[in-house]
Amino acid sequence: MQRFPQAFLDTIRERADIVALIQPYVQLRKAGRDFMGLCPFHNEKSPSFTVSPTKQFYHCFGCGAHGTAFDWLIDHDGYSFPEAVAQLAQSAGIAMPEREVPTPADLQAQARQTHLQSLVATADTIFQRQLRASPQAKEYLKLRGMTGHAAKAFGIGYASGDLIAHFPGVKLKDLVEVGLVVERTNGEIVDKFRRRVMFPIQNEAGTVIGFGGRTVGNEEPKYLNSPESTIFRKGRELYGLALAKQEIRRTRTAFVMEGYMDVVALHQHGEGRAVAALGTSITSDQLQRLFQLADHVVFAMDGDGAGQKAANRAALLVLEVIGDRKTASFVSLPAEHDPDSYVRANGLDAWTAYIGTHAEPLSARITKILTAGRDLNLPENRAAIAREASEMLATIRHAPTLQEALRTHVEAIINMGVARKAGHRSRDAKPTAEDIGTKAKPPAPDRSRAAFYENLARLSQLAPQHLEQIPTVLIDDFAALICSWFAVAAADLDARAAAVERITIPALQQVVRAAVVGTMQRTAELGAEQIDTEISAILAALQRDAEHAARVQKTTALFAAAV
Repeated sequence: MQRFPQAFLDTIRERADIVALIQPYVQLRKAGRDFMGLCPFHNEKSPSFTVSPTKQFYHCFGCGAHGTAFDWLIDHDGYSFPEAVAQLAQSAGIAMPEREVPTPADLQAQARQTHLQSLVATADTIFQRQLRASPQAKEYLKLRGMTGHAAKAFGIGYASGDLIAHFPGVKLKDLVEVGLVVERTNGEIVDKFRRRVMFPIQNEAGTVIGFGGRTVGNEEPKYLNSPESTIFRKGRELYGLALAKQEIRRTRTAFVMEGYMDVVALHQHGEGRAVAALGTSITSDQLQRLFQLADHVVFAMDGDGAGQKAANRAALLVLEVIGDRKTASFVSLPAEHDPDSYVRANGLDAWTAYIGTHAEPLSARITKILTAGRDLNLPENRAAIAREASEMLATIRHAPTLQEALRTHVEAIINMGVARKAGHRSRDAKPTAEDIGTKAKPPAPDRSRAAFYENLARLSQLAPQHLEQIPTVLIDDFAALICSWFAVAAADLDARAAAVERITIPALQQVVRAAVVGTMQRTAELGAEQIDTEISAILAALQRDAEHAARVQKTTALFAAAV
């Protein structure tokens, strides 16, 4: 990845007008020194999205989305970081910096990469020329319904099997490294791709970095791909992304197919958001990039067994990378079709209608994985599902709301609890054999009240035993006091956001965020003296409760020490 001088990035950040950048997408209104509006990253009825022109920073107190102008272009518009830098620099009238003076080792590595890329580019030109000279290959593409326009757009070619002859003087080891030729066990060097239609694989910038070859006959394997090399990392790239990126970014939706022909057919018929993994299962790197560009990813898989296994693998991987503001769905085509054949036989309108009526959400796919082949009437099966669900949900790292929703969903299906960590017994689980016959224990304290004190202690940074001294009648007022402190104590946006993010308990965080949203507009207009006055007034109101005056005074002292 290109590195930019920090001073250059700081200059862009200082000159960027984040309000002007966000205003076309969010209706913002003035709220003190900041601006407020409905968050574009999640559905809401009351505004919780704030933009600070002084700090050049945005934050949503509802879903937690936050960042600078760079983050906005990356998370909202799907730019890569270098693209975001270039866009903001151009908008601010700042010239891009000269590259740092490379070392001799850098120059050597760059020259090596340029040389290898030139070999692949030359092969791409040769393959396209050989397609024009091959009636057999053209007839094959015609039978598959590919138009000349689509073939040109995707750079489709044909490998006749005489590629080595077109590289006189080139070291064979270089051709081997980029996968254009292979060495047999007897030492003979031959073309890797022979008598195959060639699909050039481009990186996101549109540079050809490898190939996929499809036989025009019955030879096996049906598809061959370029091997990994210094210029080709198949786990990072997506077939068709260079052509699909703009439309995916515009509509915030992407379609993932299994094969190259699926992608070409969808684009040819007018669906320009289709991409495919490169001959292997989709990877987390590929999914992370798609979710940067899109809010919704649709997996359109073949209806056969292999397609369903691929969909299941993708669903499990989605759990690891998806965020709460993103969604995924899965479409299984009829057994006799893949996306290529379906859209050719029925047209784009029928394809769109089928997607709309047959797409199942991520939750449904996960449920299908967990319950497949299991009789839910058997306690053993329900227990097994609970264990597997616990382990599966533990892989969700960026979507706590989805994690809890899926947990509740699975619990409703199997009618039993799902542990929050693998190996932990559910709160509703029955005693085990080890528990039978053990010495009777006194009844446990009211955990709901104990949990409340524990959570409130983490929020206020006071000890639970101190909070237990607060009379029940004052708990709500004391909690409101702490929430008010988080809402008003920091004058600038990023500090308020950081205060909320300090709370690690999701349920408690939601409560505090709601309190912040409720007071944000009012407190944005308060100065430091007014903030102190308001907090003092709340404390005084608590102290006026004569019945509990002594305990309130003690609590007030503890709170003052904490803040």
